[in-house]
Amino acid sequence: MDVGTGAGLPGIPLKICYPDLFVLLIEVNRKKIAFLEEVIETLKMKSIEIYPLDWRTFLRKTTYQVDMICARASLKPVELIRMFKPSSPYKNARLLYWASAQWRPGKKEQPFVEKEILYTIGNKTRKLIFFS
Repeated sequence: MDVGTGAGLPGIPLKICYPDLFVLLIEVNRKKIAFLEEVIETLKMKSIEIYPLDWRTFLRKTTYQVDMICARASLKPVELIRMFKPSSPYKNARLLYWASAQWRPGKKEQPFVEKEILYTIGNKTRKLIFFS
């Protein structure tokens, strides 16, 4: 699942690399949804769905089998970790979050941080955070 996918990153490239993977793209912006629909149709992708729901609504109204949820700058981690509430159907999934190198977990996020990885591309250092 790709939360706040925007132009489909990383959901679309993951689907291209792993065609058998079922991908959910969460996006509320109509223009971005239209773009995603065009990409999916042009590339004749199967087993990929777009949900025009905000994160909280998605958590309340859906019950997919999901192993991994990824997000970039669409939402703050404090919002994303709502998925770990005992009543959430997504509480057993892992969350992968892209952040700035300076990002530090707050009190609410800290219990869910599993691993942090710093990486550099060009001259920009970023951080991947795994929550579970």
